[in-house]
Amino acid sequence: MPPKGKGKPKPVEDDEEDDVEEVDITPTQAAGRGGLAGLPQGFMGAGANFSPEMLAALQSRLDDMVGSSSGLLESLPKDVRRRIHALRNIQKDHLKLEVQFHQEVAALEKKYVELFQPFYQKRSTIIHGDYEPTDAECTTEQEEPAIEPIPEGGQAPAPIKGIPHFWLGVLQNNDLVAREIYDQDVEVLKFLEDISVELLPELNTGFVLKFKFGANPYFSNEVLTKTYHLNPEPEAGEMIYEGPILDHADGSVINWNEGKDTTVKTVKKKQKKKGASGKTRTVIKQVKTDSFFNFFSPPKRHEHEEGAECEHDHDDEEEMMIEDKISLDFDLGETIKEKLIPEAILWFTGEALEYEDDGGEGDYGDYGDEDDDEDGGDDDDPSYRPPPAGAQPPPGECKQQ
Repeated sequence: MPPKGKGKPKPVEDDEEDDVEEVDITPTQAAGRGGLAGLPQGFMGAGANFSPEMLAALQSRLDDMVGSSSGLLESLPKDVRRRIHALRNIQKDHLKLEVQFHQEVAALEKKYVELFQPFYQKRSTIIHGDYEPTDAECTTEQEEPAIEPIPEGGQAPAPIKGIPHFWLGVLQNNDLVAREIYDQDVEVLKFLEDISVELLPELNTGFVLKFKFGANPYFSNEVLTKTYHLNPEPEAGEMIYEGPILDHADGSVINWNEGKDTTVKTVKKKQKKKGASGKTRTVIKQVKTDSFFNFFSPPKRHEHEEGAECEHDHDDEEEMMIEDKISLDFDLGETIKEKLIPEAILWFTGEALEYEDDGGEGDYGDYGDEDDDEDGGDDDDPSYRPPPAGAQPPPGECKQQ
């Protein structure tokens, strides 16, 4: 069965019905058209005529049958079916080799993750100010701005240690990650000293992201971790394997200091007392709120007990929302692992943005579309998220005064 949409005839508007030209579709003419390609001679009847509306309806029915038997295989002669079974068995052998391929790629990745570590360690010492690079290590082809002389009697500025707030800048310059950073998170992330990744010991079973923090007034954890557990085996009955898939994720429990938890907010609510008095009282309580640190409490799938009845009226919609959240959470982890850690300096300076594909990270919503302006602007869109506080603009983009 071809992918949906390929070879699908364009439906004709109702007011054009009188001008519809019927097209003679024979089995040989149907070659290359989605859903009708490759039908045996005589399958549809010689010289069968179909209008575009009929073809569209037929294609829609074929699309709905994706994943289920179309009846075509059962209708073929026995000797043809035998050959098809042979091809399916070849595909199963191909699948086994694909699994081996991904295992060897994982072994190669593990080797190079270890080889990269000395670079990351040296980078960390410069960021923290534990090591001052030599002049030879600081050569650049970029033009350096002139250093303003200190006026007579003036005081030289205090020396700066390392590169302050380096990882905060890295996170804020990646659009996908930056959208998860809220105002109350910025001050906390200024204490972020390093982000690193470790692969789980068994190949293709996942990875751990480690966020190292300096001493801070917000929580007592020195390191927060996020672990993604992958299933490296193809699912039973699957004929196509594209690599390991996410099984689940888990994160550190954050030991927040009193009153410093950025994942909750305090709200006041008035309650009216029942009875003749009708007095009201003010109740103060804490509720969950959006925060970057929710990243360490990843969404979980509901576990349905075997044989238990599901409440289908809301379960399907709720589970789809959970799957969307899980998918976004994994995209965040993959982005940090594959882009931000290896290319940290390019994200800090904004240079990495020049290498991003158009729309590559805009799948979760873009800023500044012309259509948005015509429809009243982004503020009218309930899903719109403004750029995070303190986010650095890409090179060449000026902030409005």
